[in-house]
Amino acid sequence: MKNERLMDVLSTVSPAYVAEAAPGNIPKRTGKSPRIVKRLLAVAAVLVLLVAAAVATIGISAEEEQPLQEMPVILLREDFDRLIVQRAQEIDGLVDTHDLNRLQAMYEFQILAEARTEKHKKFMLEKFPIVALADIRNLDETITDVETEYYLEVLRSIGFTQNDLIECYERMYELVENSDVENKEEILASLPEIPERPGEE
Repeated sequence: MKNERLMDVLSTVSPAYVAEAAPGNIPKRTGKSPRIVKRLLAVAAVLVLLVAAAVATIGISAEEEQPLQEMPVILLREDFDRLIVQRAQEIDGLVDTHDLNRLQAMYEFQILAEARTEKHKKFMLEKFPIVALADIRNLDETITDVETEYYLEVLRSIGFTQNDLIECYERMYELVENSDVENKEEILASLPEIPERPGEE
């Protein structure tokens, strides 16, 4: 909101307007010629517009990088490895190894090819139909509210944002929609709902 107000004000500033209008309002005692003052004010106006552009960029960036709001319920295994494990390794020292290990332990592997029995395979397909198309990691359903808040902070600390969550969910939906499976609607219905992007209503 503050950025919007600032942009509204700054957007009314025109270098040409300042350069033309300001000299007439400068007291004669400045000792500078109107031409020099005019040039200085034109430069100042351009700087104002550059600052406005920077503020707008910062505002957009802040919206795009909204902090994670909820724990990912299901992630494709490749997304979990890329956005959580690899990121944590890249910022080694900033995330406690014990915290990362505990976070990974909260997500169970669901790999159809590793089903030990037909009963286990049937269980996975019923509970997580998407395993017919890809390996996943799902959040342990017994996670407590305290643990949820704790692990949210761990995910935020490695740079996992709300946009990352949205894009992960969108990739799952796209994977299913582009597949040839007969139970496509069933799989889509089993996936978590995609949150709205920041700024959308």
